[in-house]
Amino acid sequence: MDRKNIVAIFSLLLTSFFLLPSSVRADVPIQDFFPPAKNFSDIGSLVNVLLPNVMVIAGILIFIFVIGSGFMLIQSAGSGDAQATESAKKAFTASIIGFLLIFSAYWIVQIVKFITGINVPGF
Repeated sequence: MDRKNIVAIFSLLLTSFFLLPSSVRADVPIQDFFPPAKNFSDIGSLVNVLLPNVMVIAGILIFIFVIGSGFMLIQSAGSGDAQATESAKKAFTASIIGFLLIFSAYWIVQIVKFITGINVPGF
């Protein structure tokens, strides 16, 4: 499936979810199917639990991507294949950009927390 088709389908589903009236959506008691949901009274408490874990997982993934793309770069430089070297450089650049996004997001939350005085659990 082409990337444009995936984006179009996702956009259609997301748009239709928000445009449908709430009476059309199914009211499913999530606690019956997913027992840990009983611990979260609202979406904010769920985000407060997930966010620090997502940051740790993102950090681990970025570390793996940087190491992996570094090995790809070393391997492609030794083989003399210019296309493989360029691909490895792009992978390394993408992993560094990912790191900068995660790092920036963390510090933006810290700045907002300092300015507003709101306590953000896990940060």
